[in-house]
Amino acid sequence: MTRLLQHLAITIGFLFAATSATVVPANPQNIVPGRYIIEFEDASELIKRSSTGNPADELVQALSANGMTAQPLYTYDSPDLFEGAALAIREAPGSNPKETLARLRRLPDVKNVWPVRTVELLNDDGFASPLVDEQVYNNNNNNNNNNNKLVPRNNNGGFSNDSIVEIIPPGEKERLEPFPRWNPHLLTGVSELHKRGITGKGVTVGIIDTGTFYYDEALGGGFGNGFKVAGGWNFVGDLYDPAFQGFNVTGNGNPLDCNGHGSHVAGIIGGSNNTKFIGVAPDATLRSYKIFGCRGSATSDIILKAILRAYEDGVDIVSLSLGSNGDPFQNNPEGLVLDRLVDQGVFAAVAAGNSGSTGPFFGSALATGRHITTVGSSTTNQIVSYRARLVSSSLDSLEFTFVSTTGVQFNVTGTFDIKTFNDSACVLTKNKTLPVNSPNSPNALFLPQKTCRNYDWFYAVKDLGYPVVFNYLDKPTDTLTYTSPGGSFSNPIGLRATAENAAGVWINQQLALNHSVRIVLDETSLVPRLLLNPAEFFGTQLSSFTSWGPDFGGNLYPQVSAPGSNIFSTYRNYSYSILSGTSMSTPYISGVAALYLQSVGGRGTSKAYGREIRSRMIQTAYPLFSLMETASPRVIAPLIQQGSGLVNATRLVDSKTFIMSDPILNMGVVSEHVYRDNRVTIRNENNYAVIYNVTHIPSTTIYAKNFGGVIFNYFPPFIQQYASVKQDYSIFTIPPNSIRTITVSITIPNTVSNLLSPIYQGRIQISGHNGDVVALPYTGTFASNFSIWGSRPPVILAQRNARSDVEVVKDKTIQVTDDGTSALFMNALIGAKAVDAFLVEEHFNITNLTLPVFQISEQPGIVTDFSSFPATNLGRSANGLVFPFKFPDGVSINSGVYRVLYAGLPGIPGHDPIFTTTNEWEVYLSDPIYYYSKPAPLFNNGTNSSLPTNSSSSSPSSSITVTNIDVGSLNTNATLALSPFDSFEVTITINSEKPLVLGDSFNVTLPHQFATFPKPFSVNNEEGTPTLNVTFVNNILIATVIYPWNRTFITGSIYFTTSLKYPETYGNELVPLTFKTSDGIAMVNAIDLAPVDTDFPSSNAYTYPDHSLIQVYIPASFVNWTSLGISFGARFDFECSQIHVSQTSGIGAQAIYDLNYHTFEAGCSPLTTTAAEVKLTAPPTSGNSLRIDVPLKTKGDVRNSPVNVRIRGLVSGTEFDYYTTNNLNNVNLNGIGLSLVGKLN
Repeated sequence: MTRLLQHLAITIGFLFAATSATVVPANPQNIVPGRYIIEFEDASELIKRSSTGNPADELVQALSANGMTAQPLYTYDSPDLFEGAALAIREAPGSNPKETLARLRRLPDVKNVWPVRTVELLNDDGFASPLVDEQVYNNNNNNNNNNNKLVPRNNNGGFSNDSIVEIIPPGEKERLEPFPRWNPHLLTGVSELHKRGITGKGVTVGIIDTGTFYYDEALGGGFGNGFKVAGGWNFVGDLYDPAFQGFNVTGNGNPLDCNGHGSHVAGIIGGSNNTKFIGVAPDATLRSYKIFGCRGSATSDIILKAILRAYEDGVDIVSLSLGSNGDPFQNNPEGLVLDRLVDQGVFAAVAAGNSGSTGPFFGSALATGRHITTVGSSTTNQIVSYRARLVSSSLDSLEFTFVSTTGVQFNVTGTFDIKTFNDSACVLTKNKTLPVNSPNSPNALFLPQKTCRNYDWFYAVKDLGYPVVFNYLDKPTDTLTYTSPGGSFSNPIGLRATAENAAGVWINQQLALNHSVRIVLDETSLVPRLLLNPAEFFGTQLSSFTSWGPDFGGNLYPQVSAPGSNIFSTYRNYSYSILSGTSMSTPYISGVAALYLQSVGGRGTSKAYGREIRSRMIQTAYPLFSLMETASPRVIAPLIQQGSGLVNATRLVDSKTFIMSDPILNMGVVSEHVYRDNRVTIRNENNYAVIYNVTHIPSTTIYAKNFGGVIFNYFPPFIQQYASVKQDYSIFTIPPNSIRTITVSITIPNTVSNLLSPIYQGRIQISGHNGDVVALPYTGTFASNFSIWGSRPPVILAQRNARSDVEVVKDKTIQVTDDGTSALFMNALIGAKAVDAFLVEEHFNITNLTLPVFQISEQPGIVTDFSSFPATNLGRSANGLVFPFKFPDGVSINSGVYRVLYAGLPGIPGHDPIFTTTNEWEVYLSDPIYYYSKPAPLFNNGTNSSLPTNSSSSSPSSSITVTNIDVGSLNTNATLALSPFDSFEVTITINSEKPLVLGDSFNVTLPHQFATFPKPFSVNNEEGTPTLNVTFVNNILIATVIYPWNRTFITGSIYFTTSLKYPETYGNELVPLTFKTSDGIAMVNAIDLAPVDTDFPSSNAYTYPDHSLIQVYIPASFVNWTSLGISFGARFDFECSQIHVSQTSGIGAQAIYDLNYHTFEAGCSPLTTTAAEVKLTAPPTSGNSLRIDVPLKTKGDVRNSPVNVRIRGLVSGTEFDYYTTNNLNNVNLNGIGLSLVGKLN
């Protein structure tokens, strides 16, 4: 099942409270109300005036004199980095946060001021994300349970069955060595440095994260001087989850991890377990700074405090696997301080983010500093595998390889009797012919995989009581890989794994001879080993989840990559886990930096190493190739996805050639074709002369956005047109220990239109005759039409009356109010330096507008502004942004007809919200609306409730609260809008501060637009016990507690899939979906729908009761093409003779098809019927579009089957390639639960 939530859905979320009528919008800027970070202009002056000697106290007094009550939260007193304070401020009556920020900035003692924001851990949507699923894959060796019975997994993890004792002969362990132990360091050069004794000794790394579970021997076994984790600080004290407890916390000196994320990071940097794994710098000293509780987010004021504390403690390196998404602006306090930290000689590594599916320009503000090293993620398809032995009663035996579903072997040892069947677990469970295991019986299931995989397999076997269950592959040529269905599954006990085909064949052969078979899991079965998956092995590749750059200034982002997919490391509570994300690649880079510092004898007092390590790491990285690239010869993957390439630790340490000038040529966002006269200075640090050769290695050129200004999702179209590079010297010699400066110029092709914003990238490689190789990466975005809203202008959402659903306001028939039942919604196609909104007169003359607006009274026709504006540094949003339709306190507006004026300043270089003139702003004036100044009309027996009468079937006193609802698509690969034919996944997030009581329930009335719902299902707690039962009655979801669980601060989620009624009736429109909970809250999501992408070719895949269909749409706006080839690939056969191409004059229900278009060729591949191709040899009639229908022969279950489409051809004389991937709609709808987690009482 494809996880959606953040990146695939264009959704918004806000609440309508039936009693208080207050809108609580999705917070576009993640701002913590009433908290600010302030940098002092001159702290010494404040100290002189302060009676306490604390500059923050003096500032508080100054604020009090200005009518603001403030409380100091933190004081920042680092003269080298930052002097200031974090304050909690209660605004004066009648003011709002916008005014507070302005008043703070006007104070003479204030140099800079920022609102405090929340920051998240950066987890991939993978199967083992600790903040998504709190199941712990325990794998420790501390289990000393009873040797004569099966013991369920306890807090120590694992279980053991040693009723049959096997003596392992001498040399037995060595027999498994052809499968080397897990080692992610082979392709980065780290293993070679370890052989030389370079292990990070003498270097201190500061980790700013969730803390460290330092009791684990792999992490040193203790805390303080003499231990691996030598120090640190806990900034959040005993905080469990800020969603319940808020951020007002008191710290302490114990950074013990109760989450697992920080421990995983620490293990990657410096962990060491001789039998399982070794970190990058196993002898480095660690200092742990805990800024997160057990769950949830942190705040920027605490992060800033942690950075300063790490600097005070003398760390050489700081590692931050956290951040935000879609807002790569450099103006943030953490990035500012990290830049200053680097200037003091400390190396800083920050995660790039895990939003790769959202495409370019979706980085993290925290990672955009000028001297920070932003880290992307790579994958090598190295699978963590294990070995076991099958023993027959004939005394024959077979060793085989298996892969745990999670990648981690639970601490399962012993000998188990094998039970096997000819059918898969799914078939046996459906037919109720798979027996339940007797309690404590040492039996193992060994079943053929067939079509029973992932989610279906898990749920077929999870409640049968078998401690060990294997699926074996169907064919010898099938390859092993992880089969976890996602974070939604909670595995109660035991080992669930996939075995190679040979194991199943051997078992059946032995059983056919009337022999019994047992499986032996001994100590060697706990050792993780390296397995390459040949079916997917293309060498080292980029992780698809890595967030793309560039930043909004057009600068290269990230700068370097490291292993981050499926990384094995320590976790909490003596356990291990496999996690994926740039959270994993970032500590890898931090570890490599520690190796470098050891190799040069340590940092000492030098301030040069912070920048130097970054520069050398970028120069010596090894470029990675793209799976999508089809050029010959192959072109390296986009640098805005990988940076300069994969870190090369040996080259970093060994290279004696160094580019002394800036390690990156950032052309920025340019409109000129030539970027001239770049002076590059090279130093030869060898004690002999070296002859150098300069070559240009282009990277994939991508189109960033379509003709409508919408930025492409993963993977954007790419073209085989590259920048050219010239230099004054191609071959030159540098004497020993000398420098040489050359000049290079970069020319962008003038044959490619800038309307699609091509991003040019490449590497200028300097190769010495002695083997030294360094490279200078460059990037430039050639664009002139960046738009915040493009073809999707802002809209207003409101209720027609208190009983109705929320609607898009298209005319004056819906009364808009500021009582909490109305909101402003906008897409953000590119980041915005500022967005402002005003209520204006109906006949407002936009030609008289002057921007920016400082004084409303000076602008004729502007009635008032809105309390949430101006919003600054708004990131690019994949889900849309929502602001309350709320005027500043004390402003009263008469009822009448008005309009809403929006003004936005795109977040590109040279735009400043204070000094940029009107012409640079993007302006939109809404249609007339009717504003109603009185409270909304009362309905439903005199209350202001938006609930229908049938939605109150559960007790309003339920301890379970619905906190958030998200809606997203499982199918769409369009650039922005979703297809109404998609399958949609609904995520309902719940929590309870109190223990769950048997019989307690809550319900949610679902949107009337939904058509279908799944069968009843259960939601497990983290111990694997079914705890909630979820049923659907008509369009109402009812969740009931079926197991009393004595935890507090419980959180979890309910997922289910659904579809829309009458999808063929939708056009290009924003559709609000209203969810109504049993406690009187209406939650609204809005999905931006379009049957097709109207600005660029797109594909969709549909499943109907009797057939399945792939459609590709070539819109009329996609012009100037002369030929197109469309290739299709799927798991199922094509009906090639039924391929049809139609010419159409419209989209959706209004389209008129079959307008005499027959200029195409179609057919299936002669090698396989699972591939087909259509060739379009001429464009349609001007103004018309094309739709290609490709039927599939569906056989069996097609749920979420991937369909790959490649569109390639010539547009304006430029050849382009575009890959899309869709999933066929679900036939059988699923409902699953994200395992509930909570705090032990």
